[in-house]
Amino acid sequence: MPKLKEILQRESMRSIKSAAAPAAAGKARGEEVIGLKGIVLRREERLVLKDIGLSIQRGQHWVLIGPNGSGKSSLLGVLQGLLWPIEGEIRVLGRRFGESDLSELRRLIGWVGNEIEPEFPAWQSVEEIIWSGGVGTVGLRFDRPTAADRARAKRLMTAAGIAHLAHRRFQFLSQGQRRMATIVRALMVKPGLLILDEPASGLDPVAREGFLARLSALMRTPAGPVILYVTHHVEEIIPSFTHVLMLKGGKAVSMGAIEGTLNAKNLGKVFGKAVELKRLDGRYTLRLAGRRGA
Repeated sequence: MPKLKEILQRESMRSIKSAAAPAAAGKARGEEVIGLKGIVLRREERLVLKDIGLSIQRGQHWVLIGPNGSGKSSLLGVLQGLLWPIEGEIRVLGRRFGESDLSELRRLIGWVGNEIEPEFPAWQSVEEIIWSGGVGTVGLRFDRPTAADRARAKRLMTAAGIAHLAHRRFQFLSQGQRRMATIVRALMVKPGLLILDEPASGLDPVAREGFLARLSALMRTPAGPVILYVTHHVEEIIPSFTHVLMLKGGKAVSMGAIEGTLNAKNLGKVFGKAVELKRLDGRYTLRLAGRRGA
């Protein structure tokens, strides 16, 4: 059975062979995928983002971590052009907001979160939900998928291990199966950026580890999108992640390469409590300092 990494790699090679040289060069490692400068955002007269600057390069995968109310959702809204800052500059996938067609740009940004799953027609099959990603609708409506869309969906479902669910109704999937189907749908348009908003929320430990293993395969693929992964839990930070941004109260507490940034001191600032952070085999665990008997 082909793996997701292998399928994306083959499709990347097809694209490179058929694309013009400038287009191929646009996916070079080191190209800026997200560029934010001096972002200030107010919502309902409240300052929710304060002087946020961020640069994410192709080849990097970032974790966005912070407590509730830290500004994570607001930052995602800014990146998708759903919320407009009162100050600052935004560039995503080489396009500057205010000078680009945002409806076209949004098609190049994959997004997966708990909020979108209830919007899918529960009676539609998994393959129909996934096909809808190719035509840009939430569930299949009037547009019909092309033969190329059907073939791509089949390859991606097989690689993601959900091909056997193709004809099952979305409402009868487990939470983990829904999450993977939603990610496959997001991959249909070959996004340059994939935003995963707390994707492991609601998954049991076994389902979570299976999900993270498949995500890791995608992240190791040069042809795959840059991942921005939002979470509250350091346990979900797998070795394939390269960088982290920590938010608290709308401000960046710390950001940079995980090796030098993800530590107990910075996490203590983020969550407002002294913590202990341990790393084993590239995975992390966190607990409050002094809770040795807990």
